[in-house]
Amino acid sequence: MASTSVQLIILICLSFTSNYSKGRYFEAKIVEGEYVQIRNYPHAVFLEMVNGDSSSYICGASVLNQYYLVSVAHCFINLDENGQVKAFAGHENVKKANVIRNGKPIIHSHFDTYTVQNDIALLLLDKPLPLGKHIQRVIIKKNFPRKVTGSVAGWGIINEVTEEETILLKSVTQTLKGRSDCLKLDLKPGMFCAGSLRSSDPRPAS
Repeated sequence: MASTSVQLIILICLSFTSNYSKGRYFEAKIVEGEYVQIRNYPHAVFLEMVNGDSSSYICGASVLNQYYLVSVAHCFINLDENGQVKAFAGHENVKKANVIRNGKPIIHSHFDTYTVQNDIALLLLDKPLPLGKHIQRVIIKKNFPRKVTGSVAGWGIINEVTEEETILLKSVTQTLKGRSDCLKLDLKPGMFCAGSLRSSDPRPAS
């Protein structure tokens, strides 16, 4: 990927739409975009949350190191006390992933479900990941990126009308907005924004 681009670690919860927040409505999906190989996004991990009543939903994560994944806090707030989290890594086709781990979520202590501030969580794995060509650590930037083109990848719903799903990894290109643009959206410190407000454009969410 060129130096003017950045792979965003936006952790998409595709395939489930939850009205979990009192003030926000989240729809997570990859609309349009293209199918991609895991070697292009080796940090990407598919998460499946299974509750005690056997209900389930999915989310995404990125590899932080062999023992930890980084994800978003709102992925885990609907997980009950008997729920389990499974992580699938190393393949763009979830059903072909042969690296499967159980995880314990650690949610940011100041996560706010209304403002979605501090929407970040770690997932402690029961066994280390075998890092290699198809499983690699995500690169985390120290500073807020400049206005550049980036890409976001994930699994799940790919059509918001038919709710068609896919078990294959998809990616969509987005443009990161500057701080002034993001502040217009009343984003809190630590947040950034990307994409377009036009429903006809490819995007990770509507």
